[in-house]
Amino acid sequence: MEEVSDAAGFGRSRSADAVVMNLWPSRGLHLTGFEVKASRTDWLKELKNPAKAENIIKYCDYWWLLAGDDSVVLQPGIEIPTTWGYMVIRKNRLVVVKEAPKLEPAVLSRSFLAAMLKRVTGGMVPRSSIQNEIDNAIELGCQNKRRQHDYEVERLTKKVSELQKIITDFETASELSLSKSEWSSENKNLGKLVNIIRKSNPEEMRKELERISGVAKKINETIQQQLILLNDSSIGKVVDNAGYLPDMQGTNTVSDTS
Repeated sequence: MEEVSDAAGFGRSRSADAVVMNLWPSRGLHLTGFEVKASRTDWLKELKNPAKAENIIKYCDYWWLLAGDDSVVLQPGIEIPTTWGYMVIRKNRLVVVKEAPKLEPAVLSRSFLAAMLKRVTGGMVPRSSIQNEIDNAIELGCQNKRRQHDYEVERLTKKVSELQKIITDFETASELSLSKSEWSSENKNLGKLVNIIRKSNPEEMRKELERISGVAKKINETIQQQLILLNDSSIGKVVDNAGYLPDMQGTNTVSDTS
């Protein structure tokens, strides 16, 4: 209990920085008080009127001075009252310099008891309030989860709709079906071709197609020339075998073989 007054209401005149009570009968149910000093100036003010602390010390089994460092009390053997114990903080450790003697406490007055109970209950939170906070936190967490779930469902639904539209547009333009049952190796090859075209430079593709078209044209011309030569050669063989040539008037002229 922190800042415990010596009495309840307007009758209080002094307060202890802290009061601790042992709650186990096997350990004596002792009541221990603490006076905390952070500076030597504060401690010297206390020494000028040590009787002020008696209003609370009289109810305690032990009374301690707790100093922030060794600069607060320069001569512990002289400055510390005989009824007080002395502890100091050194390198983040609490060191007992002088043990507190066991006192003979007076019977607690109801006013002092009320002052202690007020400090205890002032820091307590009713179980119902704790449970309400837990329930509210759980409900808030559930609401956040539901909102997150609804957001994800909406986002994924929108994404699926966008993908379905893309697929539909592609199927309409390509006259291909991307359904699993109809997806064939030919369609997969076409997909690879689309990927190649998509990654290619349009200008380079145009030039390549023009080159291929030129080559095809030359091949076609060569084929036509060869066909003409082949036809002429075939006609000559036929004339040689028959022994005559057709004249321009359509009459036959027999060749002179004698």
